[in-house]
Amino acid sequence: MIETALETRVKDAITRLFGKEHAAQTFIQKTAGSRFGDYQSNFALNSARNLGKNPRDIASALAGELRTDPLFEKVDVAGPGFINLTMTREFLSAAVFKGIRPE
Repeated sequence: MIETALETRVKDAITRLFGKEHAAQTFIQKTAGSRFGDYQSNFALNSARNLGKNPRDIASALAGELRTDPLFEKVDVAGPGFINLTMTREFLSAAVFKGIRPE
């Protein structure tokens, strides 16, 4: 549920900024450590050549778009174009509760 919601939100933001054809290149994974947030995306690094733009500029634009989404507590650009995503504790708590709630 968490990964699905996250991927949907990121794909929607990519579609708004760069077009639907680029949304298929979304790649989300858990971060290597909590200091980097909950999840990260390297979309900007993977898409720079196709978009003909600097990866950091792509990441900055996407991060700006994602910051408007209430699902995220924090969205940071790191290094050459990684996007670190920290989700709100309310969303994570609700997702955990939904996962353990009996039907």
